[in-house]
Amino acid sequence: TTVANLQSVVGGHWTRGKKDVDWRVKTIAVSAMDTYDITDRFTGFAGLRVDRPELTMKTGLSGASSVSYKYSDTLTNYWAGLSYKLNKDAITYLSYGTAQDINGGEPDSGTSANYGGLVALNNKLVPGTKPETARNVELGIKWNLLDQKLLATAAAFRTDKTDLMQATGTYTTEGTTNSGGLRIQGVEFGLVGNVTEQFSVQAGAAFMSSEMTKSHPSAAAAQNVGHELANFANRTASVLGRYQATRAFAFGGVARYASKRCGGQPDTGVSYSNGECTQPIPSYTVYDAFAEYTINKRYRVRANVLNATNKEYYTAAYQTGFFLYKGDARRVYLTLDIEL
Repeated sequence: TTVANLQSVVGGHWTRGKKDVDWRVKTIAVSAMDTYDITDRFTGFAGLRVDRPELTMKTGLSGASSVSYKYSDTLTNYWAGLSYKLNKDAITYLSYGTAQDINGGEPDSGTSANYGGLVALNNKLVPGTKPETARNVELGIKWNLLDQKLLATAAAFRTDKTDLMQATGTYTTEGTTNSGGLRIQGVEFGLVGNVTEQFSVQAGAAFMSSEMTKSHPSAAAAQNVGHELANFANRTASVLGRYQATRAFAFGGVARYASKRCGGQPDTGVSYSNGECTQPIPSYTVYDAFAEYTINKRYRVRANVLNATNKEYYTAAYQTGFFLYKGDARRVYLTLDIEL
């Protein structure tokens, strides 16, 4: 399809120019973990990781006033858990862990607070800024089936993220520091292994809910506290099946599903009008297919067809609602593997 005056389609205008931002991130990290059998049935595990990231960023390189930023921090995170052996085929476990992200965790966005870039006020970093912190707790079970040929898993989890950086409006370079919070919780199920000697499967499904839990009064997300997160699918699933027809030839397929979502800006939550989200994105199911043939010990040929039915689907909506992100159309790959 030919579109006239393409630059006006989304209500904007652009020209090719020099780079606007030059950024670098250097990180030194040290980690350690250990597993200890407390009894024949109980096993404990724990770990620690310390990161020292350093961010340098120069903005305004295309002609505007140039500003240089420097940011460094020490991030200390840990995880710990306990597992219990129910029988020779099954264990249950409980784990807890943390993760952190620095101010400017997506430095390719420069100082755009809307996209996770560096949050600065009056061209200066806000003193005392803390990293964003995620805390995750998970309770699950793993069970070996069919004489340990097939592994089934199930888990319930909750992730809370606090001290989020937030934008104060649309396309703002300034924002509010450590003012937001969100929560994701749900259950997930998995199945992987051999159903028969020829047929193997890898499947998973997740049922989740999300919520914007906290916001600064002046942030763009303030009116959406309690709403679900933007571009977040509450239900996802995938199934891969592979059949080994002969010693040399195998084929199979994949089905991928995501439920309907509501678009918007990542840190603001979903906005509603008359009880309906303002940027709805329909659910989709996409099918892939593959086949492979082993010629000999050195040569193997493989064919992949992604989105085999050429379904038109969308993965996310832009924050202003001007456009949707379209999923990949049908693609066909033919690969020859050679072992030297």
